[in-house]
Amino acid sequence: MEAFVAAVLDHDPDILVFEDVTDSQHFAAAARAAMRGKLVLCGVSCRDTGEIIEYLMGLQRNGSLLSQLRGVISFRAGVSPCPDCSPGGGCSACGHTGFIGRKYLVDVIPFAGDLIDVLSSAGEAGEVLKYLEDKGYGFLRKPLY
Repeated sequence: MEAFVAAVLDHDPDILVFEDVTDSQHFAAAARAAMRGKLVLCGVSCRDTGEIIEYLMGLQRNGSLLSQLRGVISFRAGVSPCPDCSPGGGCSACGHTGFIGRKYLVDVIPFAGDLIDVLSSAGEAGEVLKYLEDKGYGFLRKPLY
């Protein structure tokens, strides 16, 4: 990964996008690119906001470069039941699928204030989630419809 990122940076891009930096070596390579002034967008495979927080706490404990993060965006997608036939399961309005359209829940957690310090000092993800709840974040526990 390091060699690949170095080769890409030789072309001086403004933005780098990594599909998945769940592996800490990939995260470190992405963070080093960010340290060079590049906007770096990274994906991490996690089920929910709590798992993302656990992942970030693990990186912080391992001395990774969390100070380069500007925030976390997580989302969950789901399908909306058809209002004409739900829960019947199919009509001409929904193409006989029982569903019409998709809905997305998105969490945006900007790394502002003392969030990095909270991540560093917390013993478990629940402490960070409580801190964020106190700041008004609702997370991905809300129903999609």
